[in-house]
Amino acid sequence: MKAQCKYLVLGTFPPAQKLDNKKDRQFNVDYFYGNVASFWKIIQEIYPKNKFTDIQSIREWQEEYSIGISDTILSCKRKKPDSTKDSDLILELTDYNHELKTYILENEKFLEKIIFTSGYNCNNALYNFKIIMGADFVKFASKVVDNLPSPSGGSNTSFFNTNPETFGLKDAFYKFVLNHTNDKTVSFVKKSFITKSKSAKDEKVKRIPEGTLKAFKIYMYKQILPKSK
Repeated sequence: MKAQCKYLVLGTFPPAQKLDNKKDRQFNVDYFYGNVASFWKIIQEIYPKNKFTDIQSIREWQEEYSIGISDTILSCKRKKPDSTKDSDLILELTDYNHELKTYILENEKFLEKIIFTSGYNCNNALYNFKIIMGADFVKFASKVVDNLPSPSGGSNTSFFNTNPETFGLKDAFYKFVLNHTNDKTVSFVKKSFITKSKSAKDEKVKRIPEGTLKAFKIYMYKQILPKSK
């Protein structure tokens, strides 16, 4: 990454594409966030006029909106070869992408936002970024965006809890449902929470209408990503 960017999106490390004991993972493009059911599906909804089907089209979008993309890890081992969890990554100091620090320090005045797509947990992008930046992290803390929902479908259970005051939804998701959906959706969420609270432990209950979580993710990313260069 050499060009100056106003927006920098940082991930952790891609999941393995081919595994011996599972079907090959589906990737829509051999690039950052390459998983077929992940980041690029959200981005396509926000930028419908752009194409995200190949590396060239993605790079054109990046240039158009001054967006840089990188990972915080260059290489690593996993505790379990088929795991997609950041916590299962085994890291040495040399595995981190230390060139990021050089780039960020050199482009400090130009850079407006450093965007992370997951919360602060062991080995995830923000956690790694703090290790990479060291004492210099405080200089960029005000530019860090770390409240975006993970684009991964595997993280969807993290948007729910048992809090009756938010109908079993995490705060940001609850506020979205309350302020950016219709009365029918709000009613559905209320009723399903009551049903869930009375159901057996392993009983499955549909908590939200189809497409609500996807709409929430798109909304959150739309607030952060640029509308123009």
